Amino acid sequence: MIARTWTMLQKHLRAVPKPDISTATARSVQKGSRAHILSRVARIRGGLKLRRDFAVKGFLDIGGHSRSIASQPSTSVLRVSEEVRDALAAGKPVVALETAIVTHGMPEPHNIDVAHMVEGRIRENGAVPATVGLMDGKVVVGLTPQELRLLASASQERTARKVSRRDLAAAIAEKAVGGTTVSTTMMAAHWAGIDVFVTGGIGGVHRDGENSLDVSADLTELGRTPVAVVCAGCKSILDIGRTLEYLETQGVPTITFGEDKNFPAFFAPDSGFEASHRVASAEACARIILASQQLQLQSGLVVGVPIPSDEGKAVEAAIQQALEEARAENVAGRNVTPFVLRRVNELSAGKSLAANVELIKNNASVGSRIAAELSRLQGVGHGGGGGRSLPWPKSVSDPEKPAARLPASSASSLSSSRPSGSAAASDGVPAGDRRASFACPPPPNHLGSRFDGGGEEPMTQGNSPPMEYVNAVTHGTASSIDNDITAEFENLVPRDYRHADACDGGGGGGGRPTFTPGQTVRRYHTTVAWRRPGPAGSPSSSAQEAQRAIDEDHFAERKDDFLHSTSAPRPVVVGAAVVDVIARPTDADIKLRMTNNCQVSTGFGGVGRNVFEAMSRCSQHPLFISAVGAGDSRASLLQHMDSFLGDEKWCTVGVRPCPQHSTATYMAVLQRNGDLFTGIGNFDVVECISPDWLSRFDQHLRAAPVVVMDSNLTSEAIEHILATCSRAKTPVWFEPTCPSKAAKIYSTSAWRRLTVASPNLAELQSMARACCERTSEPVARETQTAMDTDASALKSPVEKNSICVELGKVLLPHHPCLLVTLDKDGVLLMRRQYGSDGGDQVTTLKSCLDGYAQRSGGDETGAWQVSCHLYNLPTPVSADSIVSVSGAGDSFVGAVVAAILDDAELTISESMELGLRAARTSLPVSEAINPKLSLELAKCGR
Repeated sequence: MIARTWTMLQKHLRAVPKPDISTATARSVQKGSRAHILSRVARIRGGLKLRRDFAVKGFLDIGGHSRSIASQPSTSVLRVSEEVRDALAAGKPVVALETAIVTHGMPEPHNIDVAHMVEGRIRENGAVPATVGLMDGKVVVGLTPQELRLLASASQERTARKVSRRDLAAAIAEKAVGGTTVSTTMMAAHWAGIDVFVTGGIGGVHRDGENSLDVSADLTELGRTPVAVVCAGCKSILDIGRTLEYLETQGVPTITFGEDKNFPAFFAPDSGFEASHRVASAEACARIILASQQLQLQSGLVVGVPIPSDEGKAVEAAIQQALEEARAENVAGRNVTPFVLRRVNELSAGKSLAANVELIKNNASVGSRIAAELSRLQGVGHGGGGGRSLPWPKSVSDPEKPAARLPASSASSLSSSRPSGSAAASDGVPAGDRRASFACPPPPNHLGSRFDGGGEEPMTQGNSPPMEYVNAVTHGTASSIDNDITAEFENLVPRDYRHADACDGGGGGGGRPTFTPGQTVRRYHTTVAWRRPGPAGSPSSSAQEAQRAIDEDHFAERKDDFLHSTSAPRPVVVGAAVVDVIARPTDADIKLRMTNNCQVSTGFGGVGRNVFEAMSRCSQHPLFISAVGAGDSRASLLQHMDSFLGDEKWCTVGVRPCPQHSTATYMAVLQRNGDLFTGIGNFDVVECISPDWLSRFDQHLRAAPVVVMDSNLTSEAIEHILATCSRAKTPVWFEPTCPSKAAKIYSTSAWRRLTVASPNLAELQSMARACCERTSEPVARETQTAMDTDASALKSPVEKNSICVELGKVLLPHHPCLLVTLDKDGVLLMRRQYGSDGGDQVTTLKSCLDGYAQRSGGDETGAWQVSCHLYNLPTPVSADSIVSVSGAGDSFVGAVVAAILDDAELTISESMELGLRAARTSLPVSEAINPKLSLELAKCGR
């Protein structure tokens, strides 16, 4: 296509003189010239390669298009979260937040707590927070709670980078994780279409900067990126006077939000210098921002918000004292800042942290109110369409989901008379994401379009939704552009995207345009991607808001239970709560493709729920974090849990009500001996155990003596738990639910932080395969054989042990303890044994797990050897007495955890034997957990 286009253009444009590329610029290229036409062709494709080829041939200067597609980050380096994307599309206020404060600004756990606090303050004021960070070599606008914790964890391990504009390209190329500074966050916010950014303070000109030239990149970024930065000014350790002068030189207005023009100095409400402007309300500030956008000034604004309380006075006094000491000791140049910071920390005795938190919270309140007013004013200026034009292609925000194409018939039916927000049922495409092609003029540039239309007057769109224009336009006269070239241009746009009507001459409806010699033609083959926000109850937004309301009602109703759950450190279980339907044949084993006579019973299961019940019946009541849906099954499930909790009903405060989903349901078809033949389940509601929900219980996870999680959870939830517990050195016990889900842990970046796992043999094989793929380590032939062996075909305990040991060679370097359940053959314990470890008969399991947790995360110290021990069932079990084996493993885990919490002096051997006796109690009953289970029953083995 590129070669054919190039040949066609050479044929038709030989008479046009070749411009001098050394002097021509994109702004000075004359319409109808060779460079102008080639520029338009290149931009129709939106491809850098075509434009680069033309430039090499001397026909095109590719500079000067500040809002062209080529100037935007590609999908490989920028990701905008769904919540932020939907909020911007619906015209809601969005506030950007930086993460350098998380990675380098505050110690743990204050950094992550403040980050969540600021996000919460923004939501309280009706805006959506968009926290910006660098994750695995991608700029992410709208970090999830889980990703925030990963940043905090990387900060603790000193692997997180502080990423400014200078460092961004290298950090992305090296797939780094990092916190974004003010300058980088401004860039990301502008790419995403966010107008307001809240931070603590900005950088500035350092003292003696006239000699050292030490000037923060924040100031130059403010001069070239149109984002309003709401902050508390800059710290008085900087040269504030020169900082304000530098901003004036960059054309950046400084605005004080308050009663006077005194510009704040972070901890002090008055720096002794005045800002260029003052506003007394969020609306007044928003009007200045809007006017700047309409003027297309392409520079930022600084909104200085004085600290609201006296928290900062002591800190500011310490700063001034430190500056006096620096002058007295002749500290100069680049040595001033570190000297002053060190002395301030010594003199303020920790008061700086409290003041810092106070001013950031205040900035968030002010910034979110400004964003809300700006969003309202933009909506009025755009005709009340309810949405906004987004400055990125859809693929940047969600590369996995290409936009639906609007049929040409539907495209032609859309007009300016169509009311905003109306549903599009007639064309069969739902309200929401659409992509279509229109022949229409360029949109106003202040809407954030990607169009460089050469100055034509835009056509008013009436009340139709704002649109995002992705591709560009061709200009020319009939003498330089004939039908063949126009056809060539049209070939660059997929036919099902095109609408062939011309805007002002030169085209009939629906077909190829015709040209009259000498006629001036403006052809706009513009591919339009636009998001029509649905009515005020559209699923993408209303469902989230409804769920948040349900969550708040849940905590309001169970406030006392939540407070009780925080009164002391308690174990935590996270996993699925399921209604089980069990079918077991009465005559013979199940046969395929025929009706089988079965006894069907209903019960309650889910690995997480089973472990929770087993621990509760053993008198160690944990906090249970789960989710339940709507329907009668939800009520019966909760009633069943209440039945064995007695007075400890606070344990279920972590069960999230999600009425938009069905309660998880599982149907198990067993063979006559109780073995599973097949299972069918619906676990969609488990996705509601999200990092956002889990973050409400972070204090429980950090304080817990042990956390048990099942593999029904999403990868994001698993990562959140591992990262949170790792920082607090909390042991995490992983209970897989099936081979496919057992491997899920290796899709997280925190997989090495696991303390103990209790898979069966098939799940162990799945974990080993996933671990080898994750580490890309060479696999020995014996190991590959062990991973490929059919676990169900193994009968001999010796064979099973041999396979487990071989797989343990893969997993034990990463996971310190593995408990492999082997059905009737018992449990094989494989673990690391360090020098001080006296063996299973001496070492307590509690101290062993605590020791492993202290060494988690790949930072193990000291030599270790592998310890393997097979623990058999205390007494044989006859096949006739087995009703179901589905809850045996969960009974084992629940009883072992409860036992070591009840008696920390239980040795490893004693714990294993007690767990096996508890597992045995579940075999002769239909319930997953024997209702009679207790520690006493497990100890005596009856």
